[in-house]
Amino acid sequence: MKKHKVKIPKGYEVESVQSYNPCYMGNLRKETTVKFKPIKKQLPKTWEEYMRNDRDIAGTKPWEIIMPAKYIQPVWALIRLIQLKDHYNDGCGPDWKDCDEVKHIIDVWCDKVRTNNVLCGNKLLSFKHPDLRDEFLSNFRELIETAKPLL
Repeated sequence: MKKHKVKIPKGYEVESVQSYNPCYMGNLRKETTVKFKPIKKQLPKTWEEYMRNDRDIAGTKPWEIIMPAKYIQPVWALIRLIQLKDHYNDGCGPDWKDCDEVKHIIDVWCDKVRTNNVLCGNKLLSFKHPDLRDEFLSNFRELIETAKPLL
């Protein structure tokens, strides 16, 4: 009996191995079929589960977690933008439950910062008046560009 090594493709595991002996025109031969299935990534269901299972952060306290470098500047920019937006809006923004009220927003579409008017679809950078929104964009475009990956 010949033995063959079968390389398991990366990201897959063996689902089944079937051997059978088909008879073809009087010739008896043995065939083996190996089926592969993708390995299903086990995703955490809670933050605590993620903390326990991630080898880079397991055992660390929440305040000791290091943010991935690519998010540090966007997160700081976003924190600033939220505070500035609240100040511009005198602490109150549009009523997102009222789908008849026009909301004046700054968002990102196709990787471009834009202004828009919407009726629904909660947007972080929303303003009471279009003039307020446009002034905010003019004053803080650089900060918005920095936070763009999170918007």
